[in-house]
Amino acid sequence: HLGASVLGRECRRALWLAFRWADLRETDGRVLRLFRRGKLEEDQLVADLRAAGCEVITHDERGRQYGFRDVGGHVGGSMDGAVLGVREAPKTWHVLEIKTHNARSFADLKKNGVQKSKPEHWAQMQLYMHWSEMTRALYLAVCKDTDEIYAERIEYDRAAAEALIAKGRVIVAAPEP
Repeated sequence: HLGASVLGRECRRALWLAFRWADLRETDGRVLRLFRRGKLEEDQLVADLRAAGCEVITHDERGRQYGFRDVGGHVGGSMDGAVLGVREAPKTWHVLEIKTHNARSFADLKKNGVQKSKPEHWAQMQLYMHWSEMTRALYLAVCKDTDEIYAERIEYDRAAAEALIAKGRVIVAAPEP
């Protein structure tokens, strides 16, 4: 499986190797706690959006995150949710993506924006917009050091999304790195 955010990485060799499970390192406790922290922040920001009057959908009727699969099921991901009622476009559904950052990463994000600072996240949102047929995404980031929040609306780029899917096809089908 190639995750939607992974396709935003530049090194195709690393993607090819990761897709074929060439690195089987175990995830240590610290990293698992970071994942847990991200999930807790996600739940809190969803609650904050709802408290601000937005409609937020995070799970389907079966209680699962909205997931997408492409390239024979080998490329995909699960988006954090969809949000309606964003102040700048209150009648437009947005893909919702929530991330946590340390202070250094957060400062770079604020200075350079998602596409330049976190191309993996930008790619992930492009694919979710493509698969969900939404034309906007809302990226919310929390600084773990200060609790500051950064928000950025992202526009759908069809050519970029299609290029990411094509990249996934090449990596999945390639017989060697």
